[in-house]
Amino acid sequence: MEARRPDSVTPPRSERGYALIAAVVSIVLFSLMALAVINATIGPTKMVSAEADRARLSAAADAGVSIAIQRLMAKEPGQRWAPSKTPLRGTFANIRLDTLIEDERGKIALNLINKDQATRLFAEFGLQGSELDTAVDSFLDWRDQDFDPRPFGGEFEAYAEREIKPRNGDLRSLGEVALIRGIGPELAAKIAPVSTVNFGTGSFDPRHASPLARRIQGENSDDSVAVDFNAPIVAGQVRRAFRPPVTDSLIGRPLTIEVTAHDDLGARAKRRVIIELTGAPDRPYIIRARE
Repeated sequence: MEARRPDSVTPPRSERGYALIAAVVSIVLFSLMALAVINATIGPTKMVSAEADRARLSAAADAGVSIAIQRLMAKEPGQRWAPSKTPLRGTFANIRLDTLIEDERGKIALNLINKDQATRLFAEFGLQGSELDTAVDSFLDWRDQDFDPRPFGGEFEAYAEREIKPRNGDLRSLGEVALIRGIGPELAAKIAPVSTVNFGTGSFDPRHASPLARRIQGENSDDSVAVDFNAPIVAGQVRRAFRPPVTDSLIGRPLTIEVTAHDDLGARAKRRVIIELTGAPDRPYIIRARE
Protein backbone atom coordinates (compact mmCIF):
# COMPACT_ATOMS: atom_id res chain seq x y z
CA MET A 1 0.00 0.00 0.00
CA GLU A 2 1.38 3.39 -1.07
CA ALA A 3 2.34 5.63 1.80
CA ARG A 4 0.37 8.87 2.06
CA ARG A 5 2.35 12.11 1.71
CA PRO A 6 2.32 14.36 4.71
CA ASP A 7 -0.38 17.11 4.57
CA SER A 8 2.25 19.76 5.25
CA VAL A 9 3.60 19.40 1.68
CA THR A 10 0.40 20.91 0.22
CA PRO A 11 -0.08 24.48 1.46
CA PRO A 12 -3.46 25.51 2.70
CA ARG A 13 -5.85 27.29 0.26
CA SER A 14 -5.30 30.67 1.95
CA GLU A 15 -1.52 30.41 1.63
CA ARG A 16 -1.83 29.52 -2.05
CA GLY A 17 -3.81 32.78 -2.53
CA TYR A 18 -1.13 34.83 -0.84
CA ALA A 19 1.52 33.20 -3.06
CA LEU A 20 -0.44 34.12 -6.20
CA ILE A 21 -0.82 37.73 -5.08
CA ALA A 22 2.89 37.90 -4.29
CA ALA A 23 3.72 36.56 -7.75
CA VAL A 24 1.47 39.11 -9.46
CA VAL A 25 2.93 41.94 -7.39
CA SER A 26 6.43 40.78 -8.30
CA ILE A 27 5.54 40.75 -12.01
CA VAL A 28 4.12 44.27 -11.77
CA LEU A 29 7.18 45.52 -9.92
CA PHE A 30 9.55 43.94 -12.43
CA SER A 31 7.46 45.44 -15.29
CA LEU A 32 7.63 48.88 -13.71
CA MET A 33 11.37 48.54 -13.25
CA ALA A 34 11.80 47.45 -16.87
CA LEU A 35 9.63 50.37 -18.07
CA ALA A 36 11.69 52.78 -16.01
CA VAL A 37 14.88 51.43 -17.57
CA ILE A 38 13.38 51.72 -21.07
CA ASN A 39 12.20 55.28 -20.43
CA ALA A 40 15.60 56.19 -19.04
CA THR A 41 17.14 54.90 -22.25
CA ILE A 42 14.61 56.41 -24.65
CA GLY A 43 14.51 59.84 -22.95
CA PRO A 44 18.09 60.86 -23.74
CA THR A 45 17.70 59.40 -27.24
CA LYS A 46 14.69 61.63 -27.88
CA MET A 47 16.51 64.61 -26.44
CA VAL A 48 19.52 63.96 -28.65
CA SER A 49 17.23 63.58 -31.67
CA ALA A 50 15.40 66.82 -30.85
CA GLU A 51 18.70 68.66 -30.41
CA ALA A 52 19.90 67.27 -33.73
CA ASP A 53 16.69 68.46 -35.45
CA ARG A 54 17.08 71.93 -33.97
CA ALA A 55 20.72 72.03 -35.05
CA ARG A 56 19.75 71.03 -38.62
CA LEU A 57 17.11 73.76 -38.79
CA SER A 58 19.51 76.36 -37.39
CA ALA A 59 22.20 75.36 -39.85
CA ALA A 60 19.71 75.54 -42.72
CA ALA A 61 18.58 79.02 -41.62
CA ASP A 62 22.21 80.17 -41.49
CA ALA A 63 22.77 78.70 -44.93
CA GLY A 64 19.70 80.57 -46.16
CA VAL A 65 21.19 83.87 -45.03
CA SER A 66 24.44 83.10 -46.88
CA ILE A 67 22.52 82.13 -50.01
CA ALA A 68 20.51 85.36 -49.88
CA ILE A 69 23.66 87.49 -49.54
CA GLN A 70 25.23 85.74 -52.52
CA ARG A 71 22.09 86.28 -54.60
CA LEU A 72 21.89 89.95 -53.63
CA MET A 73 25.46 90.39 -54.88
CA ALA A 74 24.98 88.38 -58.10
CA LYS A 75 26.45 90.14 -61.13
CA GLU A 76 23.86 88.83 -63.57
CA PRO A 77 20.62 90.82 -63.21
CA GLY A 78 18.57 87.69 -63.87
CA GLN A 79 20.19 85.93 -60.91
CA ARG A 80 20.12 88.89 -58.53
CA TRP A 81 17.57 89.00 -55.74
CA ALA A 82 15.84 92.22 -54.75
CA PRO A 83 13.69 93.41 -51.84
CA SER A 84 10.21 91.92 -51.93
CA LYS A 85 7.01 92.14 -49.91
CA THR A 86 6.55 88.35 -50.08
CA PRO A 87 9.00 85.61 -49.02
CA LEU A 88 11.06 83.72 -51.56
CA ARG A 89 10.67 79.96 -51.13
CA GLY A 90 13.35 77.34 -51.63
CA THR A 91 14.98 74.32 -50.00
CA PHE A 92 18.33 73.47 -48.49
CA ALA A 93 19.18 69.86 -47.57
CA ASN A 94 15.47 68.98 -47.89
CA ILE A 95 14.50 71.74 -45.44
CA ARG A 96 12.10 74.42 -46.66
CA LEU A 97 13.39 77.98 -46.49
CA ASP A 98 11.27 81.13 -46.62
CA THR A 99 13.46 84.18 -47.26
CA LEU A 100 12.16 87.73 -46.90
CA ILE A 101 14.32 90.65 -48.02
CA GLU A 102 13.33 94.14 -46.92
CA ASP A 103 14.81 97.52 -47.80
CA GLU A 104 15.26 99.48 -44.57
CA ARG A 105 14.93 102.70 -46.58
CA GLY A 106 11.32 101.74 -47.23
CA LYS A 107 10.58 101.91 -43.50
CA ILE A 108 9.96 104.69 -41.00
CA ALA A 109 13.31 105.92 -39.70
CA LEU A 110 12.55 106.33 -36.00
CA ASN A 111 15.75 108.28 -35.36
CA LEU A 112 14.93 110.82 -38.07
CA ILE A 113 11.20 111.50 -38.09
CA ASN A 114 10.01 114.88 -36.81
CA LYS A 115 7.10 115.69 -34.50
CA ASP A 116 4.44 115.73 -37.22
CA GLN A 117 5.56 112.36 -38.52
CA ALA A 118 5.75 110.90 -35.01
CA THR A 119 2.23 112.18 -34.34
CA ARG A 120 0.92 110.51 -37.48
CA LEU A 121 2.73 107.29 -36.56
CA PHE A 122 1.20 106.93 -33.10
CA ALA A 123 -2.21 108.15 -34.28
CA GLU A 124 -2.24 105.41 -36.93
CA PHE A 125 -2.15 102.86 -34.12
CA GLY A 126 -5.07 104.34 -32.22
CA LEU A 127 -3.58 106.86 -29.81
CA GLN A 128 -5.42 110.15 -29.42
CA GLY A 129 -5.84 113.01 -27.02
CA SER A 130 -3.56 113.08 -23.98
CA GLU A 131 -2.28 109.54 -24.72
CA LEU A 132 -1.08 110.69 -28.12
CA ASP A 133 0.53 113.83 -26.67
CA THR A 134 2.33 111.76 -24.01
CA ALA A 135 3.66 109.22 -26.51
CA VAL A 136 4.89 111.85 -28.99
CA ASP A 137 6.58 114.14 -26.45
CA SER A 138 8.12 111.21 -24.54
CA PHE A 139 9.40 109.72 -27.81
CA LEU A 140 11.05 113.01 -28.77
CA ASP A 141 12.46 113.50 -25.27
CA TRP A 142 13.98 110.01 -25.43
CA ARG A 143 15.80 110.90 -28.65
CA ASP A 144 16.95 114.45 -27.98
CA GLN A 145 20.18 115.24 -26.15
CA ASP A 146 18.87 117.78 -23.65
CA PHE A 147 17.45 117.22 -20.17
CA ASP A 148 14.40 119.45 -20.50
CA PRO A 149 11.12 117.52 -20.73
CA ARG A 150 8.46 118.60 -23.17
CA PRO A 151 5.00 119.51 -21.81
CA PHE A 152 3.71 115.92 -22.04
CA GLY A 153 7.06 114.15 -22.14
CA GLY A 154 9.59 113.06 -19.58
CA GLU A 155 13.28 112.87 -18.85
CA PHE A 156 15.16 110.94 -16.14
CA GLU A 157 12.70 111.71 -13.34
CA ALA A 158 9.83 110.14 -15.27
CA TYR A 159 11.68 106.81 -15.49
CA ALA A 160 13.36 106.70 -12.07
CA GLU A 161 10.75 104.41 -10.52
CA ARG A 162 11.34 101.80 -13.24
CA GLU A 163 15.12 102.28 -13.02
CA ILE A 164 15.29 103.13 -16.70
CA LYS A 165 17.59 105.75 -18.17
CA PRO A 166 16.35 107.56 -21.29
CA ARG A 167 18.72 107.24 -24.21
CA ASN A 168 19.01 110.99 -24.92
CA GLY A 169 20.26 109.99 -28.33
CA ASP A 170 19.45 107.70 -31.24
CA LEU A 171 17.52 104.53 -30.53
CA ARG A 172 19.72 101.47 -30.98
CA SER A 173 17.03 98.81 -31.34
CA LEU A 174 13.32 98.54 -32.05
CA GLY A 175 12.86 96.84 -28.69
CA GLU A 176 13.97 100.04 -27.00
CA VAL A 177 10.74 101.73 -28.13
CA ALA A 178 8.81 99.61 -25.63
CA LEU A 179 10.61 101.36 -22.74
CA ILE A 180 9.41 104.82 -23.70
CA ARG A 181 6.75 106.41 -21.52
CA GLY A 182 3.30 106.25 -23.10
CA ILE A 183 4.24 103.56 -25.64
CA GLY A 184 4.91 100.18 -24.02
CA PRO A 185 5.52 96.67 -25.44
CA GLU A 186 2.16 96.18 -27.21
CA LEU A 187 2.30 99.36 -29.27
CA ALA A 188 6.04 98.94 -29.90
CA ALA A 189 5.39 95.47 -31.36
CA LYS A 190 2.84 96.93 -33.80
CA ILE A 191 5.21 99.67 -34.89
CA ALA A 192 8.24 97.40 -35.37
CA PRO A 193 7.36 95.85 -38.79
CA VAL A 194 7.18 99.24 -40.52
CA SER A 195 10.03 100.94 -38.62
CA THR A 196 13.80 100.85 -38.50
CA VAL A 197 16.73 102.17 -36.48
CA ASN A 198 19.16 101.05 -39.20
CA PHE A 199 18.20 103.50 -41.91
CA GLY A 200 21.74 104.71 -42.52
CA THR A 201 22.18 107.69 -44.82
CA GLY A 202 20.14 108.37 -47.90
CA SER A 203 16.49 108.87 -48.77
CA PHE A 204 13.22 107.20 -47.94
CA ASP A 205 12.26 104.97 -50.89
CA PRO A 206 8.48 104.62 -51.38
CA ARG A 207 9.00 101.84 -53.94
CA HIS A 208 9.82 99.42 -51.13
CA ALA A 209 7.50 100.95 -48.52
CA SER A 210 4.13 99.90 -47.14
CA PRO A 211 1.14 102.24 -47.57
CA LEU A 212 1.35 102.96 -43.84
CA ALA A 213 5.00 104.00 -44.07
CA ARG A 214 4.13 106.29 -46.98
CA ARG A 215 1.39 107.98 -45.01
CA ILE A 216 3.66 108.54 -42.04
CA GLN A 217 6.32 110.10 -44.27
CA GLY A 218 3.72 112.34 -45.89
CA GLU A 219 4.12 110.62 -49.25
CA ASN A 220 1.60 110.63 -52.07
CA SER A 221 1.07 107.78 -54.52
CA ASP A 222 3.96 108.83 -56.76
CA ASP A 223 6.66 106.18 -56.35
CA SER A 224 9.35 108.52 -57.62
CA VAL A 225 9.07 110.89 -54.66
CA ALA A 226 11.41 110.47 -51.70
CA VAL A 227 12.02 112.40 -48.49
CA ASP A 228 15.40 113.99 -47.90
CA PHE A 229 16.49 112.75 -44.48
CA ASN A 230 19.79 114.57 -44.75
CA ALA A 231 17.98 117.89 -44.37
CA PRO A 232 17.89 119.41 -40.85
CA ILE A 233 14.89 118.58 -38.68
CA VAL A 234 12.56 121.54 -38.23
CA ALA A 235 9.99 121.11 -35.48
CA GLY A 236 6.44 120.98 -36.79
CA GLN A 237 7.46 120.62 -40.43
CA VAL A 238 7.66 117.64 -42.76
CA ARG A 239 10.96 117.40 -44.59
CA ARG A 240 11.02 118.58 -48.17
CA ALA A 241 10.55 115.97 -50.84
CA PHE A 242 12.63 115.59 -53.96
CA ARG A 243 12.91 113.20 -56.90
CA PRO A 244 16.04 111.04 -56.62
CA PRO A 245 17.62 109.36 -59.61
CA VAL A 246 16.07 105.96 -60.29
CA THR A 247 18.57 103.18 -59.65
CA ASP A 248 18.34 99.45 -59.08
CA SER A 249 21.66 99.31 -57.26
CA LEU A 250 21.52 97.95 -53.72
CA ILE A 251 25.00 99.23 -52.82
CA GLY A 252 24.89 101.24 -49.62
CA ARG A 253 21.34 100.23 -48.73
CA PRO A 254 20.66 98.55 -45.38
CA LEU A 255 18.77 95.33 -46.17
CA THR A 256 17.03 92.98 -43.77
CA ILE A 257 17.34 89.27 -44.54
CA GLU A 258 14.91 87.09 -42.60
CA VAL A 259 15.12 83.35 -43.17
CA THR A 260 12.74 80.82 -41.63
CA ALA A 261 13.63 77.12 -41.90
CA HIS A 262 10.76 74.61 -41.60
CA ASP A 263 10.70 70.83 -41.24
CA ASP A 264 7.82 68.42 -41.98
CA LEU A 265 6.78 68.26 -38.32
CA GLY A 266 6.20 71.98 -38.00
CA ALA A 267 9.41 72.88 -36.16
CA ARG A 268 11.20 76.01 -37.31
CA ALA A 269 14.27 78.15 -36.82
CA LYS A 270 14.60 81.81 -37.77
CA ARG A 271 17.54 84.06 -38.58
CA ARG A 272 17.31 87.81 -39.07
CA VAL A 273 20.25 90.00 -40.05
CA ILE A 274 20.60 93.51 -41.44
CA ILE A 275 23.42 93.89 -43.92
CA GLU A 276 24.74 96.63 -46.15
CA LEU A 277 26.34 95.87 -49.50
CA THR A 278 29.55 97.86 -49.95
CA GLY A 279 30.58 97.02 -53.49
CA ALA A 280 34.17 96.58 -52.26
CA PRO A 281 35.89 93.36 -53.44
CA ASP A 282 37.75 92.84 -50.17
CA ARG A 283 34.66 93.39 -47.99
CA PRO A 284 31.53 93.11 -50.14
CA TYR A 285 29.09 93.53 -47.25
CA ILE A 286 28.91 94.45 -43.57
CA ILE A 287 26.51 93.20 -40.92
CA ARG A 288 24.75 96.10 -39.18
CA ALA A 289 22.57 94.03 -36.83
CA ARG A 290 21.82 90.41 -36.05
CA GLU A 291 18.99 88.65 -34.22
